[in-house]
Amino acid sequence: MKLLLLVLLISVSLAHADEIEVLQLQNRSINEVLPVLQPLLEPGGTLTGMDDQLILRASAKNRAQIKAVLARIDQAPRQLVIYVRQHMDQQQQNRGINVNGRVGVGGVSVTVPNHQRPSARLSDGGVNLDVQNSQHNSQEAADQMVRVIDGGAAYINAGVSVPMVMQSIQYGVNGAIVSTATVYQDLGSGFYATPRLTGERVTLDISPQQTSVQAGQYGNRNVQRLTTTVQTRLGEWVQIGGTDSNNTQSTGQLLGTGSESQQSQRGVWLKVEVAD
Repeated sequence: MKLLLLVLLISVSLAHADEIEVLQLQNRSINEVLPVLQPLLEPGGTLTGMDDQLILRASAKNRAQIKAVLARIDQAPRQLVIYVRQHMDQQQQNRGINVNGRVGVGGVSVTVPNHQRPSARLSDGGVNLDVQNSQHNSQEAADQMVRVIDGGAAYINAGVSVPMVMQSIQYGVNGAIVSTATVYQDLGSGFYATPRLTGERVTLDISPQQTSVQAGQYGNRNVQRLTTTVQTRLGEWVQIGGTDSNNTQSTGQLLGTGSESQQSQRGVWLKVEVAD
């Protein structure tokens, strides 16, 4: 009876020894595969990991199920290429009519000076009718691309660092103290992105930004920033943001009038492809 019990215990121990298996990971990390595989374990089974190996204890049937799923998920992540296009069009137009010159009535003369260079002038005696009409157009475009694995984080930025002189005045008992310092401001364009691929569709967390000098206004900057999560098909351009603004200002004076209008259109597009 004791001999039979000993044989049964040895058989059970050998059976449990056969249930332990070490699985070598090829492409994915333990942290990536464990959350997927652990829900598949049968009651009483265990699955742990160390370095790039999994230690599985389960029945033969359950081990086969887990290894089949592991073979599907332990694949090298796909390489993706993210393209971002940022574009800005600006148009500024100045128009005005100004009367200037010298007129006299009964020995009294009045002179109205001209402070601007006219685009066109009509004269009648000593009086001039000046017409102002100027237009300034500017365009900025930046095309950038970055390569990243599926699920990875990418960042790219290109531009220049522009020195700016900053001056401060502090007043004390001994008078004013003027301090001057040079700081650098980054001008350029770039973006952060994290793609997640599902079949032929990709979901992206993306934050593009673009900074440039504002024409004719020292110290002012054109800034464009966007943060969003979008889903698109592979290989398709999609617009993810944009603005369209129009600003008009009118001015009046004694013998003239003028107006200034500014129009601005901005847009951001992206496309994702699988790298060759």
